[in-house]
Amino acid sequence: MVINEERLALQPGHMVINEERLALQRGQTVITEERLALQTGHMIINEEPLALQTGQTVITEERLSLQTGHIVINEERLALQTGQTVINEERLALQTLSTHKF
Repeated sequence: MVINEERLALQPGHMVINEERLALQRGQTVITEERLALQTGHMIINEEPLALQTGQTVITEERLSLQTGHIVINEERLALQTGQTVINEERLALQTLSTHKF
């Protein structure tokens, strides 16, 4: 069974509050890496463009698995194959909005 951290936290009666919401409650702000980089005059380049700039190649896990003869199965598909269910964070939040106050 695949249980994300939020669902696990709800099971023992805890609440999960994401970093942005928690920061707002404390009067703080959350700045993403990209925005912070812009504010400090830096650039953020993701792995793919950086690899192209340096003449390297980036191979995703799926492509690598094909090249090596392995199979990559994501968590959702694996759960379906084993008869389990996967609930993403957004759906879980909707299901628990009536019982948990953030």
